[in-house]
Amino acid sequence: MTQNRIGLYIHIPFCRQKCRYCDFVSLGGPFASPENQRIYVRALLQEVAERAAQVPKDVTVDTIYVGGGTPTVLDARLMNDILEQVFRLFRVAPAGELEMTIEANPESLDPTRCRAIRASGFSRVSLGVQSLHDEELRALGRCHDAATAESAVALVRELVTGNISLDAMFGIPGQTLSTWERTLEGLLAMRPAHLSFYGLQIETGTPFYEDYRRGRLHVPEPDAERAMYEAALGMTAACGYGHYEISNVALPGFQCRHNLKYWSMDEYVGLGLSAHSFTGGIRRENTAEWERYIAGAYVCAQESGDAAERMGDYIFTALRRIEGFERSDFRARFGTEFEAEFGAAAEQLVQRGWLACDAKTVRLTREGMHRTNVVMGWLLNERGA
Repeated sequence: MTQNRIGLYIHIPFCRQKCRYCDFVSLGGPFASPENQRIYVRALLQEVAERAAQVPKDVTVDTIYVGGGTPTVLDARLMNDILEQVFRLFRVAPAGELEMTIEANPESLDPTRCRAIRASGFSRVSLGVQSLHDEELRALGRCHDAATAESAVALVRELVTGNISLDAMFGIPGQTLSTWERTLEGLLAMRPAHLSFYGLQIETGTPFYEDYRRGRLHVPEPDAERAMYEAALGMTAACGYGHYEISNVALPGFQCRHNLKYWSMDEYVGLGLSAHSFTGGIRRENTAEWERYIAGAYVCAQESGDAAERMGDYIFTALRRIEGFERSDFRARFGTEFEAEFGAAAEQLVQRGWLACDAKTVRLTREGMHRTNVVMGWLLNERGA
């Protein structure tokens, strides 16, 4: 460990059913049985013990993020078993300094579950709403409708916390700029503390990919998606939200501290099936195979990378923040200047209006945010040209 404060990510892979676009490691339907939940948590508790023993006692966990899957599908007693193990074996910051997030889907919440979430100590809830149009939700394969989403937000605010983050998706089959704007209007009327908006990605191996490959899936054109993204930025800004990461906005003081660790290359420990860790300059990836994980073979890959790879990681993550990164931070991490490594490529991107470089910082421009993959590829592949 090189930092005295770290984040903790805990992966719960169970879902009521797997969405048609999802390529995350999640297990839906019968696989989320009570018996499989117990088997999984038994293995997870063992991994918690092993990883905690590797963390120095003076290192404090100041963010805990429970994601999935749908963590609120897990039996509440098993969730408490996990958290009790974490608090017993890790040094965890006191409540006033700890950000503790749980992901949930609207259909998985009721008053009993919300009270259990609060009793477990969660101070932040991230709800996967995606759309407030039932036909779009059906196209995505979601289990909830718009009314259920609105009720879930009200329940969380009443029984858990006002620190609510909502996820929305644009580029959905059948979606138009008008329906997207109405979804945004509805979400903003709920006044969440945080809002994430992501363009739909069609990933290999998903039902969406097969439909797209066979010509059965029709999604909005790139220009329409661009307009949707710009609409999100404009509407959220008008409502007082600050744009702090490409796909994330928040009211003042409500940025997601845990996710900022990822984008700032701070250290975090990942626990559970397919979880990732970054500590001491080393990235670790847990297995995504159920049988291997429950047998205790948690880590399937580990690498520190050479200097070029570490710089690439830094560029790829830090430029997701709207503020970009400071040249002094780059110098402190790598012992060299940004221009010495990326000067030629960066200058071309500046000339195109996609990258902004001044004496202190390097960041994407608004136009560059629409071309993040191109910009990242240019920097990483053309460096030194």
